[in-house]
Amino acid sequence: MLDGPVQLMMPDMYTPRFNDCREVYLPAYSGYYEYGFARYKSKDYLPIIEKGRSYSGNKEKTNKLLSNVDVFDFSLLYSVPITEEVKPIIPKSLHLPGSGFDILTAGKGKETVWLASIYDQNNKPGWHMHPNALDFVLYGKGEQISMDPGHAEYGAPVHQGWYKTSIAHNVLVVNQKSQDFRKVQSLAYGETNGIQYSFAKTDSIYKGVSQTRAFILADKNTVLIADWITADTTVLMDIAYHQRGVWKQREQGTDWQIPDSIGYKYLKSAEIVSPSKKQIFSTLINGKEIAVQTLTSQPAAMITAMGNGQDFEPTPCSIVRYSGRKLFVLRAISLDGRVEKLNFELQDTTSNPKVKVFIAKKTMILDPIGKLR
Repeated sequence: MLDGPVQLMMPDMYTPRFNDCREVYLPAYSGYYEYGFARYKSKDYLPIIEKGRSYSGNKEKTNKLLSNVDVFDFSLLYSVPITEEVKPIIPKSLHLPGSGFDILTAGKGKETVWLASIYDQNNKPGWHMHPNALDFVLYGKGEQISMDPGHAEYGAPVHQGWYKTSIAHNVLVVNQKSQDFRKVQSLAYGETNGIQYSFAKTDSIYKGVSQTRAFILADKNTVLIADWITADTTVLMDIAYHQRGVWKQREQGTDWQIPDSIGYKYLKSAEIVSPSKKQIFSTLINGKEIAVQTLTSQPAAMITAMGNGQDFEPTPCSIVRYSGRKLFVLRAISLDGRVEKLNFELQDTTSNPKVKVFIAKKTMILDPIGKLR
């Protein structure tokens, strides 16, 4: 109960909003970690406890931090002195098959990049689950960049109409319909030559459609998201991506008629750019530019619009749109705003080819069975 939130904690001590979650600031629940530290002596709890305590002179004072959670009693009854130096949090890369998350991290301090991907949860559908197989949340440069929207008030139409639809997440949408709740398989998790990666696959979120997705930390400033998508018949593929902030750069398109379908109808100010194999855009998040390059194996259109983020925050949305049976998509997210030289070569003509990726001065081979070299 105590370790789970710590494992999923972003560098700012908040937990992400996967499914029907809101952000939780763990120091606001420090009383439970006071109890946990007194009993288990886990040093992982100390930064949370320290943030949750306030000091006056040489005396320690513990406050009730949330109006709806009384953690004071635990602090009063179980608090013990901290006799050692509390070291700054160093986020850990973790493979968590029990909960269906992979965590990839690089860098430290304000330069920390942290990515959480979700895979093996949609086989356990429930009231609070979302159709978001292979979704992810990205944190970097002291900001949450790519987010999961969480939920709105349950009685509000926007909750079912947007927040619990696939298009509201960083996932594949087929024929403008939300995913089914089905099994997702973790293929690989590891590190090669200092490059961390995670591969996962699903072939049951849409009938006759298979998707493999790779998450790769190329370095502390560059995150790669690779998708192999195949279908038995021609389908309309939308690969949605939501990045906080305001538009800084995007190619001028023509007005796109927003479909009157669940999820999509909540988009605003939509434009569509003619099919191409390369698209670039960027957003500003509190003055920091985050640039995104998207490369595709076939010319694909790019739709840009404004969606709803956390607590109705207007959030830029990009959608790679392609009609066909087979597509490879490579997205490079640059946390320092620089557009690095990026290219790829398909290594064979199979449905899920190996791909050679060239980025900056690095070259890597991505194998969709779950290998990186």
